[in-house]
Amino acid sequence: MRPDFNEYRLYVIITLLSGAVLTVLYLKHPSEYRMIPPCPFHFLLGLYCPGCGTLRAIHYLLHGHITTAFRYQPLAMLLFPVVIFLFGKRLYEFYRQKTVQLPFEVSVYWGIFFIICIFFAARNIPLDFLNWLRPPLE
Repeated sequence: MRPDFNEYRLYVIITLLSGAVLTVLYLKHPSEYRMIPPCPFHFLLGLYCPGCGTLRAIHYLLHGHITTAFRYQPLAMLLFPVVIFLFGKRLYEFYRQKTVQLPFEVSVYWGIFFIICIFFAARNIPLDFLNWLRPPLE
């Protein structure tokens, strides 16, 4: 059984777009690149969404500044290995044309969802000891 051509095309497009975005993020800091708008959630409501600081964190991660990347987006840096593993698993399944069902996979997805919800709430609680969850102001 051959892989579905449309799904194959989708993976190629995702790979090319990801490469282009990572190249732009490596070359320019997101706050210097005017085509990247500020977070609309933060702009309109004044709250930090779970993704606020991710582009800046990726920029610093690409330059090898792991602690600075963690400072801008601690959740993304902690979940990065899990996301890479799950994406790699999906690519393996696609190219081998077989499903690999891990016994804990659904629990991992639900766990990530709840962790993101808790992170979202915690980074918007105005307490000093939770400041490390919010990205630095620029």
